[in-house]
Amino acid sequence: MRAFFKIMAVWMLQICLLSGCAQRTEEPPKSNWGSFTAEDTYSYDKKYVAVQTVETEEYSRTTKVRYVRVTILDASREKEIFSFIPARARDFWGICWESDSYNIWTQSGDVGVFCYRYEDETWVRDETAVRPEDIVSKYD
Repeated sequence: MRAFFKIMAVWMLQICLLSGCAQRTEEPPKSNWGSFTAEDTYSYDKKYVAVQTVETEEYSRTTKVRYVRVTILDASREKEIFSFIPARARDFWGICWESDSYNIWTQSGDVGVFCYRYEDETWVRDETAVRPEDIVSKYD
């Protein structure tokens, strides 16, 4: 009888694995991100690198929210220039630099696509910016 249960357990595990019920932990294909990326990415002239990290903020004992922080470093990665939090991590779909400036665009499922305009080594959210045609959102 014990052998029967072992056989049944192995058989059920095989069915589960073959049917795809095993949890997937891989990221979505990058082609679904448009021009945006979750990877470290350099400005057009390689002066700056933008690095994205996920941080958790605790509002109470039972409420925690994860955010994405975008940190701009010099190209040597030795000096932090600026950082900002554009959106919740759950809805965030990456950043991209403009091809000829230090402006950074972010895309998020809950707040949309926004520009962070470069102003003297700071990045300010510019809700009136017009997205360049060469920057494609996953939502286009």
